Amino acid sequence: MARFDANVAAIRVLHRVQAEGRPATPGEQEVLARWGSWGAQGLSQIFDEARPDHAQRRQMLRELLDPAAYDAARRTTINAHYTHVEYARAIWDTLIELGAPTGGRVLEPGCGAGVFIGTAPEAVSMMGVELDPTTAAIAALLYPAAKIRAESFAVTRLPGGYFDAVVGNVPFADVRLHDPLHNPHHYVMHNHFLSKSVQLTRPGGLVAVLTSHYTLDSRDPAHRRDLHHLADLVGVIRLPTGAHTAAAGTEAVTDLLILRRRVDGETPGEDDWIFTDPVTLPGPHDTEETLHINRRLTANPSLVLGQPECRVGMHGVAGLHITPTPDLDTSEALRDALAGITRQAREKGWTFTPATDDTPLVGEGVVAERDGHLSAHPDGRFTVVSEGVNVAVEVPVRQHVEVRALLELRDQARGLIAAETTAAEGDPGLEEDRRRLLRSWERYVETFGPINRFTLTQPKDPTRRPARLIPAAVRLVTRLDPYGPLVAALERFDDDTGLALPAGLLTARQIVPREPVTSAETPSDAVSVSLDTLGRVDLPTIAALLGCDQTQARQRIDDLVFDTPTPEGDSSGVVLRAEYLSGNVRDKLDLARQAAAVDPRWQHNVTALSLDPPMSC
Repeated sequence: MARFDANVAAIRVLHRVQAEGRPATPGEQEVLARWGSWGAQGLSQIFDEARPDHAQRRQMLRELLDPAAYDAARRTTINAHYTHVEYARAIWDTLIELGAPTGGRVLEPGCGAGVFIGTAPEAVSMMGVELDPTTAAIAALLYPAAKIRAESFAVTRLPGGYFDAVVGNVPFADVRLHDPLHNPHHYVMHNHFLSKSVQLTRPGGLVAVLTSHYTLDSRDPAHRRDLHHLADLVGVIRLPTGAHTAAAGTEAVTDLLILRRRVDGETPGEDDWIFTDPVTLPGPHDTEETLHINRRLTANPSLVLGQPECRVGMHGVAGLHITPTPDLDTSEALRDALAGITRQAREKGWTFTPATDDTPLVGEGVVAERDGHLSAHPDGRFTVVSEGVNVAVEVPVRQHVEVRALLELRDQARGLIAAETTAAEGDPGLEEDRRRLLRSWERYVETFGPINRFTLTQPKDPTRRPARLIPAAVRLVTRLDPYGPLVAALERFDDDTGLALPAGLLTARQIVPREPVTSAETPSDAVSVSLDTLGRVDLPTIAALLGCDQTQARQRIDDLVFDTPTPEGDSSGVVLRAEYLSGNVRDKLDLARQAAAVDPRWQHNVTALSLDPPMSC
């Protein structure tokens, strides 16, 4: 299996480079560039514990990857599909033709190994966000000038309008991620990524992404209506089925969408793309089927690079299929269609609009700290994290010294608490950290007074109670910074006497590391330990606790859990029985039936979910 061997080779190069703490050599980058992740057909099945034919490969990956990296790889199999490099080049050329600056800030969400980063103009400042830590590390070695964030795009915090453009191939999945700021309506993953990308693009900026055809074809127009409030659809091109087979091993039908974030005051463009029309298409077995197709495409069939049909796909389910015309060169056809979109965009004035004013940021300023985090800089400046970026904050000169002292207490206290969670009993370094924090607190109290000091002011209305007046520096840190309350908790303050004593953290250990559980007497205990330790049902952990192999462990917990299927008939993991048989049972039943059509072993899930109510034991 060539794809598997290429991935394993890339992982080994990654580990060697990381262990030696150096950049990758050109030769190593050639190996890393062949990384394809695990979403392709034939690779995703490796992680299915019910497939004994892949047991040896699974064992090899477990030896190469730590448990967290293995689990991350398994979770990305549903949507880790990459882009043909010629498509990426064509999309970049179109953005430049539409006026996007060659030196602007550009985001690639779900960047994978960085196809769009690698084809970007040299002066562009690229940021990639990638969930899988192995893939993110490979992207960082391939493109050291780019900023690669190894995290879920759902937790990426950046200010609205931070980027000049967004480009990429968003992950497709009927999965809803928690992101209350950018996905309050709980749209599916590909629509969530698209909405957030538009929100992170500044007015006048461009978004060019490949997405599932369901973004435009879903019968519910709510997501498209939300997008239209912010952006105009500059153009769309529907690619043929199989356009991504060579690069990604998937036959998903995809659309290239180009949107322009509307500048305040501009009149919205056509809203035809919000709606769908029923279209009768040739179906399987000489039948006709009715599918809903986006109105922009039904009115402009030349935007579809092939003939629409309804066919049974690679997963055994009937759906949209775009049959390419004979001898079609998809890359050339894409470029021709993009040229037409570019001409129309220029006629309508839907090109990139340069910024008129920029939010004052401190350099690139992207940080990992939580919003509200205060920082004191050596040159006398203060900044606060806002939407994941450091922005300047004004602190009166007379408060500078005290605010810096309070922030020093905050950082020392955080460091001590972190050390207590891992350090062994009697660790001399831990006690030195505690003494340093105690000395800093004593020095602060000697200079300024207790942290929680206050003065009482009598209001003009004698019937009202006196108000507490807190020093401005203390108020700034304790009320704005997310760890401000920790600073206030470093002392035991007496309101009556105005005196303070050091809190327990400054004098004795407060956190004792938990002793790891290494064995379990019953399968139920093993499942409980796995949930408590990892937050999920993890077969390798349960097998180790029960002292057996994973096949035996799965058999012993069979009455406690269910395997969960993917539409392709593979296993996406194991969950508690009660969890599987509750919640949105109808959707789970539909998915189980879809999987059972591919692999009869999922009929057990169909039977359990079909009971009214579902069986619980």
